[in-house]
Amino acid sequence: MVRFWLVLLLGVAARAKPMVLGTYDADTEGKYLFLFYHTFWCGEPCAAVRPAWRRLEESLAAQERVLVGEVDCADVTEMLCANVTGSYPRIGYGAADTRRAIYDGETDAASLEAFGAARLPDVAALPPRAPRPKADPSLLAGGDRAKAAASAAAIKNFLKMEF
Repeated sequence: MVRFWLVLLLGVAARAKPMVLGTYDADTEGKYLFLFYHTFWCGEPCAAVRPAWRRLEESLAAQERVLVGEVDCADVTEMLCANVTGSYPRIGYGAADTRRAIYDGETDAASLEAFGAARLPDVAALPPRAPRPKADPSLLAGGDRAKAAASAAAIKNFLKMEF
């Protein structure tokens, strides 16, 4: 019983970043991705891969330009799961600004860790991140600031509505 709870707690402690459409671009910009595609109905096959996926995440945690994430294809739009065909689970990899390739190797921990290590030269070859442009404060001067405030108020009122 104690072992069950320990395994459960350790499994919850190290979670890959869930990918959501609203923050996907910001989260992945300039990074090399390893994505675990799954759904709630996947069941045993997805559960069998999770421990190995956690080990891959831990082995790549020190890599600043690597993102190990999870995509629940039942919860997101088709955009994030567009190249995932067939049954789940699927593992995608590649630079954030390219179409992800699908890994079709073994899904045990040693194989996934070796695969992740073999991709590190691809990570080193990523172009350096371009600096983000700073907001121009003059764009919010005068009437534009008032329009922005009015838009924000309209959105807040809309969100308070019940449907």
